[in-house]
Amino acid sequence: MNRDLDFLLSAIALRDVDAFAEWMSHAEMPLRLSLSSFARMVDTEAVVQETLIRVWTVAPRFEADGAPNALFRFAVRVARNLAVSELRRVRRAPVTEMNDAVESEGVAWAPPDPLLR
Repeated sequence: MNRDLDFLLSAIALRDVDAFAEWMSHAEMPLRLSLSSFARMVDTEAVVQETLIRVWTVAPRFEADGAPNALFRFAVRVARNLAVSELRRVRRAPVTEMNDAVESEGVAWAPPDPLLR
């Protein structure tokens, strides 16, 4: 991101929707790109949307640290934490769903066939 967007922070904190829209117009694509390593494993669109909601919610209490793009850096941190949490949830879910399906169908578990490796 080439431009420091923190000049919009005070307006966003006062709930200026136009200021937040301008901030998003510059921050959304770099935010999406920051999640590219998660794209195959989690719904990054949902992560971006949740991140934007959280940024909007926290903005009145957010305190910049003096470095450029503090709100954007915060958004990236939130997005990555959400993506990691979603990845953990997704990795756990298939095992549980598979076990539930096998138990509900009354199918006995068998070890994998070594010839299929």
